[in-house]
Amino acid sequence: MAKEVPGFAGAVADEAKGQLIVHLTEPSSAAATRAYAALRPLVEQLSGSLQPTPTQADYDFLALKAWYDDFAQEVLALPDVVSTDIDEGRNRVHVGVSAPDREAEVRRIADKHSVPQNALIVSDTKPVQPNLQARFRPLQGGQQIGLQNADPALISVCSLGVNVQQGSITGFVTNDHCTRRSGIVDSDLVGQPNLAAANLVGVELRDRALFTSAQDQNCPAGRQCRYSDAALIDALADTPVSVGFVARPPDNNPDWNGTTRYTIDSKGDALAGQTVEKIGRTTGLTRGAVTQTCVHVNAAGTNVTRLCQWLAGYASAGGDSGGPVVAFETGNVRTLRGIHWGGGGGTAVFSPFILVESELGAMRVCAVGTC
Repeated sequence: MAKEVPGFAGAVADEAKGQLIVHLTEPSSAAATRAYAALRPLVEQLSGSLQPTPTQADYDFLALKAWYDDFAQEVLALPDVVSTDIDEGRNRVHVGVSAPDREAEVRRIADKHSVPQNALIVSDTKPVQPNLQARFRPLQGGQQIGLQNADPALISVCSLGVNVQQGSITGFVTNDHCTRRSGIVDSDLVGQPNLAAANLVGVELRDRALFTSAQDQNCPAGRQCRYSDAALIDALADTPVSVGFVARPPDNNPDWNGTTRYTIDSKGDALAGQTVEKIGRTTGLTRGAVTQTCVHVNAAGTNVTRLCQWLAGYASAGGDSGGPVVAFETGNVRTLRGIHWGGGGGTAVFSPFILVESELGAMRVCAVGTC
């Protein structure tokens, strides 16, 4: 664009005003006409009708890019530098730093590379933390996973529950409602953190069929039922999986460094009143007491009833589905209690792991031993 339109410095949408702000060093009618013509395909892609509006710029984009290319790599190598970019809205080269005293060093490097000080903005910027939604290997409980959706244009975003070993199979458990169809094995692809080809980690292997009152009298008439919201995913051969470990992010936060974790050394039911912890890609580590046990729960918006589920007071949100629920033992050692699958009104719901195994088969979940 900058090569086609001399003096072009960038364009920024202002949807509130219905304008496409076009920055030009010489916003003459001729330059604006050329810029609008070049930008027309972009404008047509945007929702609504944005009116191109010329605005005076101090520097054209080619100049900003030349300065940026000269010094950005050296600046990014400095401690406390968070980001660098060409800021089209402010018509400047921008550097974000997490320590204010780093600005002097950034400006010294700018002088070294003949970047005008007036063309440079250095601002206080919060460090970008890795989190449970990022790509990490080996796989561990609580990480974000992406699954195929009933709508081919979408993906389902959920949380990895717990890594397991079942005979010759190494894989992990997540919610069956995260797959395209509950109770049906469609061999859905699963990725971490998404379904990009390089991020594929597994294939749906087991998903217990839903049943009715004809098969189990505990199931209400006219509804379909399961005793867990769980599916077993078979890990791809080249996917590293850490059986016996789940992520340990900060409380109430999905930020995670990829290394801190809980060790699972046992599994079992949770008692009413016992505090449990949930790890999920959206809200991170949250905890609360078990409030009710063996509750039959109708899943909203479906004809499915999950039988004998546990309710607890930990916080959760969309995307946490499938995350592990554990209980404190000592230090960073935890007991696996279940798999989170839903919540509302301050109450969360999880499937006890004993019922997950009743439907998917016995599995080893511990770091050592056979549990």
